Amino acid sequence: MFHKQAVCLSTAAGAGMKSANRDIRDSLFYWGVPKVYCYGIAVRATSWQGVSSKRRKRIDRAVRKLAKQVEGRQGKIRVPLKTRGYFAVMRKLVSGCWNPADQVYWRERGWDKDKRPWKAD
Repeated sequence: MFHKQAVCLSTAAGAGMKSANRDIRDSLFYWGVPKVYCYGIAVRATSWQGVSSKRRKRIDRAVRKLAKQVEGRQGKIRVPLKTRGYFAVMRKLVSGCWNPADQVYWRERGWDKDKRPWKAD
């Protein structure tokens, strides 16, 4: 997951897109996804047919722009400092007497030593 990008898309008749995208973005961060794009919009309708053509065009433009950003960064994703720091904290926790299954998993991959999942072998 350390070389991937993700896109969170959310719609609602009224409000709630921002918090929904934030929750998804947080989960993706903990999975190790280094770059997450979010787009949320209130469609003010209960079905796609009820969305005005003006709003549909606005959504189409925004999603196309987002797609170009994702495509432009393909293969150029760097793991941010925040993710690296969180990984270091988790490495310390796992190296303690926290969970034997996690210790084995990390040890098999060399993450408890010098290897990092975002670096090529």
